[in-house]
Amino acid sequence: MYKNFIFSIILPTYNRAQLISKAIESVIGQTIESWELLVIDDGSTDNTKELVQSYIKKDQRIQYHYQENAERSAARNKGIDLAKGEYICFLDSDDYYLPQRLENFYSIISLKQKKELFLYSGIILKKDNKLVERKEKVRSNENIYDFVLKAIIGTPQVCISRKLMLTEKFNPEIRIGEDTELWLRISEIREPERVNNTTIIALEHSGRSVNFHNHTYAKDYRRTLNICFQKNHSGNMISSALKKQLLSNSYMYDFQYYIYYNKRWKALIKLLKSLSIDVLNEKSKLKINLIRLILQGKQANKILETLG
Repeated sequence: MYKNFIFSIILPTYNRAQLISKAIESVIGQTIESWELLVIDDGSTDNTKELVQSYIKKDQRIQYHYQENAERSAARNKGIDLAKGEYICFLDSDDYYLPQRLENFYSIISLKQKKELFLYSGIILKKDNKLVERKEKVRSNENIYDFVLKAIIGTPQVCISRKLMLTEKFNPEIRIGEDTELWLRISEIREPERVNNTTIIALEHSGRSVNFHNHTYAKDYRRTLNICFQKNHSGNMISSALKKQLLSNSYMYDFQYYIYYNKRWKALIKLLKSLSIDVLNEKSKLKINLIRLILQGKQANKILETLG
């Protein structure tokens, strides 16, 4: 029945059988029918396969593909290679679409009459059953590469021409910020355009990858920055001021980790490193105050409260 699709939705997953149903059903519930859903199982050991196959029996637009665990970038790249739709969207197993998501993208695609587009929407964060729409960065006078770094466009927010995605894929060696690194490369070909409607819900929970409690987060993030700042990378065109700010921020992630686990002197060293990299940063006064609190022996929770 379904041969040609407008949209291919790629959903990588790993041991999230308890969450993935909501994501799948949000695709099934779209107000536009021309889509395929590719679930890429990145080595799950739970009942993900059986669960997805129960949906496949009801809807032939859903596919299940298994691979040995290779992280989400490799899973998404596999989905890109398998996709048949003209445009590719992404969905994480702990997020879900609102019913009009694909229809909203299609209205822009029809209006633009372009074959190669890089679109993205806003995003709503859900925590403790409360929905809060994230305030989106509006581009001002900065160059497109600075904007992409500041906008923090999550993978589930985008809708990109399959032709663009086949040209520029995720770097499987990057663990943190792999989406931003890819958007930088794609932006050199086609600048991102924001769709006004916000139609994706992201669940905030401790299992998300963006979490300073992960002791490797800051190190992985710096590694991504170093890749982006290479001479042959689009990210090298990021302004020097923003480069310093981002690098300085990475050491603040280290600081938060160490102070949370009450490793005060290691936290102090990272804090001093952050301050030295970008002394003129608007948060420098805050960092100086944090140094004072550490030297005064204030409790870790009091210090973290200062960060807000």
